[in-house]
Amino acid sequence: LLLFSTALAVLAPGRVTLAAGARLALAAPAGILLGIVCGLLLRRTTSFVQDTLGGTLLQFCSSYLVWILADHLKFSAVLCTIAYAVTISRTARLTETFARMRVQSYAVWDAVVFTLNVLAFLLMGMQVRTILGAMKSAPLHQAFRFSGVVVAAVVLSRIALVVGFNRTLAWWYRRTGRPEPASIRQGLLAAWSGMRGLVTLATAFALPANFPQRDTVVLTAFSVVLFTLIVQGSTLSPLITWLRLDQTDTARRELVQARSRLAEVALNTLSGRTEPEAENLRFLYQLDHDAALAETEPPNFQRHRDLGLGAILAERQELETMRVNDQLGPDLYNQLQEELDWQELTLLPDEARQIQQS
Repeated sequence: LLLFSTALAVLAPGRVTLAAGARLALAAPAGILLGIVCGLLLRRTTSFVQDTLGGTLLQFCSSYLVWILADHLKFSAVLCTIAYAVTISRTARLTETFARMRVQSYAVWDAVVFTLNVLAFLLMGMQVRTILGAMKSAPLHQAFRFSGVVVAAVVLSRIALVVGFNRTLAWWYRRTGRPEPASIRQGLLAAWSGMRGLVTLATAFALPANFPQRDTVVLTAFSVVLFTLIVQGSTLSPLITWLRLDQTDTARRELVQARSRLAEVALNTLSGRTEPEAENLRFLYQLDHDAALAETEPPNFQRHRDLGLGAILAERQELETMRVNDQLGPDLYNQLQEELDWQELTLLPDEARQIQQS
């Protein structure tokens, strides 16, 4: 994006100017420095709004404000935002990020990003429709032929570059007596995974209205996005199977090992404690540990889940009765309902705790 915007700045006067060169040289380091400074400033303010709606709003809006500030100063907005996020992540202390704030933040970001992506593609698709309606038959056919050539060039050039780099790196590693970092099958999968999306479309639409053959460029960008998302995206799963690169079992084993290790750490912190509360916690952590290591859910874990869900259902029914009988105000009702939701989530299986995007 930085090179693209610089190219547009060069295109206007028709030559490379000193201002354009200086902008290209300073935009990247200045953007990174600005992102670091903004990240450190935000770290100073988050403690005052922790676990509040204002804190979530500050986290959300500040990310866009950092981008807008960098773009206004003609810095690299992308590198500035990345440096901003990395600074926050690297300087945050473990005890400063609270679970309630994190859950709320994820919910806001996931919903808003999904909505913005849908709206962006919808608005750009409407603009493409306008362009198609305005173009005559002959130029339209020429634009489609050009788009086909560009799509083929994009896909084939990526395959050549990725596979070529993969084999060159493998040759260098073998020469130095080390194992290959990635196989040819992994290289082919990475080469076929070059899907384009919103950035490609936004870059094309950012062209000035008087740019030569702008409509053809926009249609070409749209064709690249459609082909890579639909054709390449829909064939990734069978390609992974055909290349025998399905790592589902590996991921499941890693999840089992991680859960087992976390449960062991929790059990170790309770060793030597004989209070009834410690015994209850030890029982729950032992259930998690046994369920993580078992191929199928142990009977005692399933009984624990069934009993817990049954008790929560009874609590929900009683809570609804209290609401209907005006024994609770709306605020207390919502608070208790949320507490039951969290309790239920801890008992549900993994697949039932995940929200799908579509």
